Amino acid sequence: MHRIVRVDASTCEELWRQFAEKARHPDVWHPWSNLSSYEEWKHYLQRGVGAFWTSQGERLAWLAAHKGGEVKGLVRVLQVPVFAWDKGDWGSADFRGEIQDLLYQADDRQVAIELIRASIAVLRDRGIDKVGASAWRPSQCEVLYQHGFRPFRRSVLLAWRTDHRLQVRSNADIRLHYVEPGEKKLVQEVFSSTWGFPVTVIPHMDIQKPLVALLDGRPVGAALLNKHTGNLDLGVQVTAEHRRRGIGSALVTEALAYYHRRGFDYMYVVRNLPVSGLEEADEVALRFYFATGATLLREYTGSRLLPCESAH
Repeated sequence: MHRIVRVDASTCEELWRQFAEKARHPDVWHPWSNLSSYEEWKHYLQRGVGAFWTSQGERLAWLAAHKGGEVKGLVRVLQVPVFAWDKGDWGSADFRGEIQDLLYQADDRQVAIELIRASIAVLRDRGIDKVGASAWRPSQCEVLYQHGFRPFRRSVLLAWRTDHRLQVRSNADIRLHYVEPGEKKLVQEVFSSTWGFPVTVIPHMDIQKPLVALLDGRPVGAALLNKHTGNLDLGVQVTAEHRRRGIGSALVTEALAYYHRRGFDYMYVVRNLPVSGLEEADEVALRFYFATGATLLREYTGSRLLPCESAH
């Protein structure tokens, strides 16, 4: 058994650094060795893409598992808001719990079990009985399922190295243009076309640098470059009638150059997927990203523990 304790922010920073320095396996990968930078990255990811595993809200606790005078694992325990579009999954509650970033150096099942149990206890003490968890290791998912969690979301995180040079066909007929605040409709026109309904709430100019592809003065493609995360928020969008003409590749090429100039080592994209299987649009998008040199970093599973289910 491990001794599970709450740790303060300064202790967490040091423990995170130690784990990050020892982490060499992709299952333990994190984009920053500095904890505060990592949490900032997730905050701006949440604003840009709103994926389940980026939800931040209020951090209630960092829990550490100790054994033999050594820390064997860490986990973040959060209280996050239930937005209007989440009501179908979570009901009428204003807030729910979220367990994120189970971190340990070896695939130690017992560490995961004890940290999950302790996290649920923290949330129950707070009066929160609707709990979600995000995990990327299959072993973590199995432990969550044994505690009554059930999968309801799925997402992949892909990445390119920004010094990567694409060996793909681009399109010489288009002009790439960085959108200014008064030009939001250029982006909205593309997203309205690709999503099939009017889009008016994006882009978020305070965090995104929108890039559009213009053909004869009309927008035919767009990408929202998140200035804080290196992420292409909501992916690369190309209108249906202009696909397979090198427009998406041109957007990715310019985005890589943009992030390389700004000192980012990686560029990312998040793709939310159905829990079971892939739809045709998902297969097309993933083939495109992989063809432009993206690699899979993590596949996240979002699980939930509802009040009617009990933790063992």
